[in-house]
Parts: sequence; structure tokens; C-alpha cells
Amino acid sequence: MSRIRLFILLASLALLPAGAQAQTTITACYVPKTGSVYRIQAAGAPDACKNGHVEFSWKAPAVVYGEITTVIDSFTVQPGALGVGGADCPAGSVAISGGFLSMDPYNGNFQVRMSLNHPQTPGWRVNGFNYGATPLKVMVQAYCAQVS
Repeated sequence: MSRIRLFILLASLALLPAGAQAQTTITACYVPKTGSVYRIQAAGAPDACKNGHVEFSWKAPAVVYGEITTVIDSFTVQPGALGVGGADCPAGSVAISGGFLSMDPYNGNFQVRMSLNHPQTPGWRVNGFNYGATPLKVMVQAYCAQVS
């Protein structure tokens, strides 16, 4: 599952609009136990990966972003059903990151099938199946940046 998260992160970065022709190298660390990724060697970021974390980097087009806005929305997944929801970015902005959180106690009955930057409707989308017997509320959060 952690390789899928890494792939989704890298794929979502590829969906960001192209800016100037110049490219920049982005360096980050992958946490094998959780599948998390964090940036290093940038302003306000650590200089190196923590012990046991895997360093990687990639070339990305230089894009100038403005203010970052956090957008939060939620949806309910009925028992035995697939639910889809998202958080839409304001006009003129794109989702640079996002995620989800079950707002009910974890019972292992919810399977996330997708959590990604949605290119057709700028924002973050999540879908998952509720195997439980009660409705499940899911919160979706998108970090949106103005593109100039």
C-alpha cells in the first residue's frame, strides 16, 4: 500500500500546471512504516532524512504559487455502498496536497479506494466502500494554491 501512496503523490505532482521552462530538483524522504513522505533541503525543512527513511528526488517544473488555502468538506457513505466526495479548490487555484479522515471511530469497515488530486475538478477526491452496518462520515481536505 505504501508504494501506491508514493505513486499517487508523484502522479499528483505531475498534474500540476506547467510554469516557467526552468526545472528545480525536489528532495524528499519516504517513511517505509507509514508510507508518508516529507520534503527536505528546502526553506524550513530538515537538511536530511531521519534514520531509516529513504531519500529520493525528482525534477519538477518551476511554478509560481500564491497564497495557500485549506478547503474542508465531508460526505457520508451508506452501509454496503461506495461513497465519493471531495473538497473543491477556489477558482484559479489547484490542489497541491490533500487527504481524508474518517470522522467516526475506526472499526476497520471502511476501505479507501482512491484519494487523489482530481484534474477535471481542481480539488481533492476520495472514494471508498463502507463494509459496516452504519453510515460513515468522511472528511476530505485539500490544500489549494493560487497559480500565477
